[in-house]
Amino acid sequence: MKTRKTKSWMEKETKLMYLMEHIHAIEDLLEDNIDGAVLSASVRDIKTILERQLQGCDERERFAK
Repeated sequence: MKTRKTKSWMEKETKLMYLMEHIHAIEDLLEDNIDGAVLSASVRDIKTILERQLQGCDERERFAK
């Protein structure tokens, strides 16, 4: 199965912002979940990684100018 390269039509920062929107939705959905605390810890780890990557995008953009 061939996969199309997303780099040509979506910048990395845009993809990260899209992911963050979904992470926020997942956090909302986990509020009343019986295993919410365990699942939220994993989501928090993912969110931290994505935030770090977003910060890296901002720094590269600032140095490119």
